[in-house]
Amino acid sequence: HLLWMARNRFNLIGYEGANIVLAKTLAINLTGGGHDLVQKILDPERMVDGVRLIDRHPDWFGSAHRGSAKSADVYTNPCYGQPLLSRYFADELAKDVVDGDLKSVDIINIWPSDQLLLNLPKDCVKAESENGTDQLFRFYAGVVSRLDEVLKVRSPDRTITISGISYYDTWRLPRHEVVASVKPGTNVKYLHVLYLNERTFSAPVASEQSPTNQRIMAAFKSWSESLARAGLQIGVCEYYNYSIFLSLPAPHMRLIGADFKTYNDAKV
Repeated sequence: HLLWMARNRFNLIGYEGANIVLAKTLAINLTGGGHDLVQKILDPERMVDGVRLIDRHPDWFGSAHRGSAKSADVYTNPCYGQPLLSRYFADELAKDVVDGDLKSVDIINIWPSDQLLLNLPKDCVKAESENGTDQLFRFYAGVVSRLDEVLKVRSPDRTITISGISYYDTWRLPRHEVVASVKPGTNVKYLHVLYLNERTFSAPVASEQSPTNQRIMAAFKSWSESLARAGLQIGVCEYYNYSIFLSLPAPHMRLIGADFKTYNDAKV
């Protein structure tokens, strides 16, 4: 599989089950993380020195806390905008990045709970002008900054990319000062990925025939322009294998060519 990828100029694969040595030899990057990072590190029921995390830091979870994770992808989101929360998260993540499961991973995905709405506790949002995307982006900013500090000391030759996410109700662009707060460091870079699992596959993504696709492309354009001004990277995750047959490989092949041109022209 890795040799086939290299021959066809693919350069990214999930690290689980991959031959890490061969992947590195072939200049194929490894990606990992996902929902489980937030679920594991910020589980309110997690015991820290004999005390539950929610009892140590009740302000991290707000009044809407409903207990620990319900499933692998759906859990109660914390108050992402808390500076000490992102610092704690980065310190715990560093353990995996330096010595744990993620020590060979190049791109680390950090995703909030996989729901249609971010559903942050209302008492998390202090300013009327701030929304969930602002909080989530400030969380990414804090993680990038703190993790870069830690890796400079603990693993100075290690360079990784933190990958943030937009989908469902986090399409709205954060305020300018929030975007500008993400500062890529020496050891930690940042990539923001728009996950297009809401798009219509009956037409190319840039088609004006679909109101859903038009909304997504408008968001994509605004994110692209804002991140470019801040010196940040943007990416797109497509779902060409969406199918009622689930695991049957039935991708929307007729759209890929047009969509790739759209993304290539946008330098994604």
